[in-house]
Amino acid sequence: MLVLPTKQAGHCTRCNKAVFDIISKYSTGLLAGRVQSVGAPHDDAVKVDMVLTDESRLSLTYCEDCAALLDVEDIRYAWIKVREGWTAEADDEYRKALGLQPLNPLQRENLDTWLALMADEALMGVVSQAHWTEVDS
Repeated sequence: MLVLPTKQAGHCTRCNKAVFDIISKYSTGLLAGRVQSVGAPHDDAVKVDMVLTDESRLSLTYCEDCAALLDVEDIRYAWIKVREGWTAEADDEYRKALGLQPLNPLQRENLDTWLALMADEALMGVVSQAHWTEVDS
């Protein structure tokens, strides 16, 4: 059974407060009520860049209050949320709900291998924080 990711686009990774304008939500199906598209960031939207154990970087969104309170446990929880999202994106039912094609066998094999490698990674810490000023296209 598919478990939907707990992190939603345009929301704080820690408290789930909307920190971007929510333009639309899915109205039916598996994703009903979940964010479909976001607009401009709110004044309290913070982009937090984190580093993984392999030294790659990952940007996550937080509200100002939560960004100021980040601790080791929050970073561990954020990594769980990120991996939930990646796992869901590999699911054919989820992909169909997003309007995407199912993965072909080679894509599935490559993604499964990548997910297994990423399971051994972990977020080590915060590198930088800055207010969001635009939406990445």
